Amino acid sequence: MFKDFDIDFSAGLHVNEVGNLKPTFYTLHIKFGDSYFTHDNWFFAMMMHQFIEFSMIIIENTAFFCGELMFSQIGEPILATFFNDYRLPLTNMPSPFLGQDNLGTFELDWRNTIDPVVKEGQIDMFFIGEITQKG
Repeated sequence: MFKDFDIDFSAGLHVNEVGNLKPTFYTLHIKFGDSYFTHDNWFFAMMMHQFIEFSMIIIENTAFFCGELMFSQIGEPILATFFNDYRLPLTNMPSPFLGQDNLGTFELDWRNTIDPVVKEGQIDMFFIGEITQKG
């Protein structure tokens, strides 16, 4: 169990040459707060609690000294994987032509064209918006 887990960061979003979002972290601080580990065996519980405490200290210090560089480098592949390479499948779309009753599978390409504009409470994103069928 973790209590008072806190992550504080400031970052910017930029677009790379293929249209993927690349976050750039400027500051990053992680505080785990308190932790508690339960187990039936008191010795195992004590050893695991110490291991978890030591691991949390390592993560906090690593994030403080090189977290900006680390998270800036791994942010783009994580976002690209999470957003399915910025492609959204549109299944069972009806034909735009009257009299055609068949359905098709299309794909919305929403790779970004310029850096998003982030303001308080909103984000403006500019993407390609192309709908294709079979690539």
